[in-house]
Amino acid sequence: MKIIEKGKTIYTSAILSLLNDAEGYIENIERTWRGDIPITGISLDAIPWFGQFSLSLRTSSDYPRNGLRYDSADWEHYDFVSSSTNPKVKEALEYMKYMYGDESRDKADSSHLHFIACAKALLDTSVASKLGSLGIKAPEVSDLPIKSSFEYVVTDPDSTISGNYCDFIVSNRVLSRIRNA
Repeated sequence: MKIIEKGKTIYTSAILSLLNDAEGYIENIERTWRGDIPITGISLDAIPWFGQFSLSLRTSSDYPRNGLRYDSADWEHYDFVSSSTNPKVKEALEYMKYMYGDESRDKADSSHLHFIACAKALLDTSVASKLGSLGIKAPEVSDLPIKSSFEYVVTDPDSTISGNYCDFIVSNRVLSRIRNA
């Protein structure tokens, strides 16, 4: 769908801009004794009804140790880019508002389309590449199951559809590959 692909493009650009803005913040995250950044996941918290478009980082002390797998608001590095005034984020917020405010669809359907676009954006290989350049061991995701403990997370805080939208996208990619084999 064109609306999803346009959202993915706008959201990917905003994510990359936020990560660029946060380079200093990420450099200052305490390292493990091996010198690694202990990040086990990234969440895109893009909530149209709150006007929020932000990123959160999950550490190994958030999950698995504390069991906060998808509870990004409880992560140590929740919304670590909250002070951003980046124009790409403004563009993402405007598109989010447009998608969610489209009266031709039910709000639940609009939310679903929005979260799919968010998940596709977060899973874009350019995001994994940027995270890698910042020292975060984030795998590139294709049409194969992820073989890493690192997770990309997009959830619906209202739980209209429960689960991680990034997992849905990966599952659909795997299914598509298998169907075409």
